[in-house]
Amino acid sequence: MRIPEEVDPARLRAALRGGMLQVRGELRLWKAGHVLAGAATLGAVDSEEIDGEPAVELLYRRAVFHAAAAELAETHSDIAATGEGQERNEARRDAAGELRRLATLAIRDMLGVTRTSVELI
Repeated sequence: MRIPEEVDPARLRAALRGGMLQVRGELRLWKAGHVLAGAATLGAVDSEEIDGEPAVELLYRRAVFHAAAAELAETHSDIAATGEGQERNEARRDAAGELRRLATLAIRDMLGVTRTSVELI
């Protein structure tokens, strides 16, 4: 996920836990439906396999990793007061939006809903 080297393991762990909370929150109703259908674990959800792993597990990890990386991109600023440091911070903020989008796409794939929404103006 191209996490900066200066992010310490405790901060990375906190971001991953935050990503799990976010993704679980968005999948709460989806999970309840699968639990009622008898799936006790994520691996028990009927899903195609990719490289020997259930696709739903791959999507969950993808969503969590991208959510965690977005949090780190938003909160891990370069403290350099130079123009270059400010440019890096701006690039990280831009990257955070893209990472959140990728997390959302993985969640939408799990939910089985379309990736786009159209709204009349």
